[in-house]
Amino acid sequence: MRRWLKKRWLWVGALILIGIGSFGYWRVRAAQGSQPFIQTAQVERATVTLTVSASGTIQPYKIVEVKSKAAGKVIQMAVEVGDHVKKGQLIARIDPTDTQTVVDQAQADLDAALARVQQAMLNWQMQKQITPAQLEEAKQALEAARARLIQAESSLKAQELQAKAQIKQGEEAVNAARARYEQAKKQAEIQPELTRTSVQQAEAAYQSAVESLRQLKEATIPQQRAQAQANYEQAKAQLDNAEKNLKRQRELFEQGFVAKSQLDAAEAQYAAAKAQFDAASEKLRTLEQELSANLRSAEARVEEAKAQLDSARERLRTLDAEHQSSLKEAEARVNQAKAQLEAAKANSIQDDLRQQELQAAFAALRQAEAQLEAAKANEAIVEQRRAEVVAARAALVQAEAAYKQALANAQQVQIREADIKTAKSQVQRAIAQLRNARIQLADTVIVAPRDGVIIEKLVEEGTVISSGMSAFAQGTTIVRLADMSRVFVDAEVAEADIASVWVGQKVDVTVDAFPGEIFEGKVVRIDPRTTVEQNVVYVHVLVELDMPDERLKPGMSATCEFQVERKENVLAVPNEAIKEDEEGKTYVEIAKRLNPHPEIERRNVEIGLQGTTMTEIVKGLKEGETVITLFATPQQIQPQMAGGPGMRGMMGTPMGGMRGLMRR
Repeated sequence: MRRWLKKRWLWVGALILIGIGSFGYWRVRAAQGSQPFIQTAQVERATVTLTVSASGTIQPYKIVEVKSKAAGKVIQMAVEVGDHVKKGQLIARIDPTDTQTVVDQAQADLDAALARVQQAMLNWQMQKQITPAQLEEAKQALEAARARLIQAESSLKAQELQAKAQIKQGEEAVNAARARYEQAKKQAEIQPELTRTSVQQAEAAYQSAVESLRQLKEATIPQQRAQAQANYEQAKAQLDNAEKNLKRQRELFEQGFVAKSQLDAAEAQYAAAKAQFDAASEKLRTLEQELSANLRSAEARVEEAKAQLDSARERLRTLDAEHQSSLKEAEARVNQAKAQLEAAKANSIQDDLRQQELQAAFAALRQAEAQLEAAKANEAIVEQRRAEVVAARAALVQAEAAYKQALANAQQVQIREADIKTAKSQVQRAIAQLRNARIQLADTVIVAPRDGVIIEKLVEEGTVISSGMSAFAQGTTIVRLADMSRVFVDAEVAEADIASVWVGQKVDVTVDAFPGEIFEGKVVRIDPRTTVEQNVVYVHVLVELDMPDERLKPGMSATCEFQVERKENVLAVPNEAIKEDEEGKTYVEIAKRLNPHPEIERRNVEIGLQGTTMTEIVKGLKEGETVITLFATPQQIQPQMAGGPGMRGMMGTPMGGMRGLMRR
């Protein structure tokens, strides 16, 4: 801008020099004669325009930097400086090899992400199908374990009560046998009175023993056998289920569908079921021995009762014999000696009987002691029941752990769903990466963003662009494109004239490259900023030309004439013809005659619009009259050439003069 300002002042200086030279020439000619130098103009109708002049430069609508967002080697440059291009026209091509590799990699990542989504959905569906069955199976196993624990605890309690009852019964039987033994020893003489009662008691005991034996054979033993068989079948079914589950879990684990913890849980479940099955098998195997022992014990009690019954009957039989003997003794007193002899023999038989009863009581004592030992032996069964309770509790703990594991596995469904979401997000990320890669591949072909002219070319074919689009760089500039669809002039208006400029104001623009040609325009913006050049404040004003012209180039010098006021078809004279006297009155000098002796008339006038070069005459002149714009005598010219009072002294006070010129 300073260059154009300097150029403007050079023009002003040149015009001044031309004026001085012309004035010197006229002075020389005047000196050669006695005639004054007179310059005139006609009063005519014209257009009077008041303008503000400012200089500026041609500016395009937009200057666009066409950049490469992709890095690489420039393999084609399709434009040169000065080329007119259309929007979408090819500007340059960048080697797409590396970018194509990125696109292929992004496509591969997208395919892998889609495969992961499919795999996650398969895992989720499989987990969704397996988990309810596992949960239900674990729940049933837990309930079964609880039932087995309750049954084992009940069996233990019953066995403990039975063992205690048997021990107490055995102890009581031993004590009773001892008492009977002692009583048999004491009542050896008084037993005959109780013989019949003993027989009845023995018969009742015998019947009771027989009934107990029958009940044992018909009810207790079959029931225990059925219970043991049921426990065996249940344990076998659980073992089969656990074995199938273990086999299925192993297959799923080998295929990668289940975790190692699920396989371990299945193995533990199988081990527990195996232990229960072994216990049930052992129980079934030893049941017959136990039942045989109980049967033998019952049969022994029957035999004992039968022996007691036979003994009572024998005592009853011998008692009748004694009664008959007494009767015979009474009937046969005659033979007292013989009767005494028979009585003695009978007494010896009673002694034998008493000895037999004593021996029977001793045998009963030994049998009762054996029953007591057998009852104590039942404590081993109690310990076995305790072991079964411990095993049942362990199975319950294991079943609870399996159930908790099944509940934990149920959470795997949600985890699988989260895996699906994660895989889908990876798909979206891969899609975005592929989209970006394709955009980068498309960026290797650089096209014009709009119509315009290439004003600068910054790279050539073979240039390697090292940096593309990033967070810190917007790419490498390939060319600069000027959009000349709208043409502007950035004019600098002096601070003193800016009040006469407004948006929408018409402007006549001339360009140094095309002298005499006027381009019309209007003000579109007055900048709030100012610039200072050589102590002169300027305001930047943007003027848009009405009709863009391809001949106009960015940066050309232009002069803007801002039309402040305009009047057409009015009487007007050049500004140099208007003068003022000391009283401030406006007048003109009219040439009545020029040669040989000039005749000049002073006439006061009323002026209207005083334009840049012409002044409107409202009153005082007629069209066609001649007014003097310059008058100088030889005497006035000589002091001026010698540094005298100047032209203003010769012509009065001019209203126009060089003001318009100086504005340029």
